[in-house]
Amino acid sequence: MNPPAVITPPPGQVALVSASYGLIRWKQMQQFGRPAFVDFTNTDFAKYAESYGASGCRVESADELAPALRAALNSNQLTIIDCPVEASENLCLTQRLAKFAAGTGI
Repeated sequence: MNPPAVITPPPGQVALVSASYGLIRWKQMQQFGRPAFVDFTNTDFAKYAESYGASGCRVESADELAPALRAALNSNQLTIIDCPVEASENLCLTQRLAKFAAGTGI
């Protein structure tokens, strides 16, 4: 996320962010079996959003996401929801789908 993403979005937009380049990690794991330079730390995206006048919050579980989205959409201002996503689930899904496509089941 960069400052223009916080400053210039259309009203009512909600952005979900994570602490890594998940898609790039997933592709690196598929091709090389290991990730490189895709994680970042020490970024509090909720505070980052607030520093630009937007609203920000962090969710720690899937159960917290729907209420955070409702609050964000009802707030009538840009809200950044810092939502951690486990990128390794993409790799697990890919493996399961490959087994399914090969006819060995899930």
